[in-house]
Amino acid sequence: MIKKIYHIAAFIVLALFLSRDSYCENKDPAPGKNYMSFAEIELPASLSQDYARYLGIKHGRKTRFSEIKSEGIILEVFNVYCHNCQKNVANMNKLYRLIENAGLSSKIKMLGVGISNSETEVSVFRKKFNVAFPVFAGPDNSLYDRILGKIEFPYINILKRDSGGNLEKAFAIERDLPEPEKMFKVVSEGLGMTQEPR
Repeated sequence: MIKKIYHIAAFIVLALFLSRDSYCENKDPAPGKNYMSFAEIELPASLSQDYARYLGIKHGRKTRFSEIKSEGIILEVFNVYCHNCQKNVANMNKLYRLIENAGLSSKIKMLGVGISNSETEVSVFRKKFNVAFPVFAGPDNSLYDRILGKIEFPYINILKRDSGGNLEKAFAIERDLPEPEKMFKVVSEGLGMTQEPR
């Protein structure tokens, strides 16, 4: 009898664990460590004119995140060989369209960085999976290690501007990503934008 109760209790604990939301607030590295700011990440000069126009930056030169013209940024951290990242493209594309249809595309920008990937690998990934938003290569893995610490792909960072206009991390969604409609609600409310998608 005791053994049976133990197994039932273990099953309940496991079920609760597997059903937990994967919203990872306060997953930033421990205080006191010399981690870099998201604002210091550079976008490559090789971004297309369409990408530059969408992000509100000058084409043909390296640009810091802080120069992106938006109130909020959704940054997906992925790897082109990650199976979950490949599967997630369709959902991220739908999120992009939801933001656009809600009239928020000037306030919320989306982009992705392929960690430890080359520009060629990211280009192939973008074309193969028809990625709707800007993606670029992040070959310097150590840079993102300093910013993010240990993460699992795909990893979605929601960034917003503070009262001084500086980028700060609002929250993150890791690995087990919700459906696009739920993600849109979480992101728009987290950024203080409550328009409903059409």
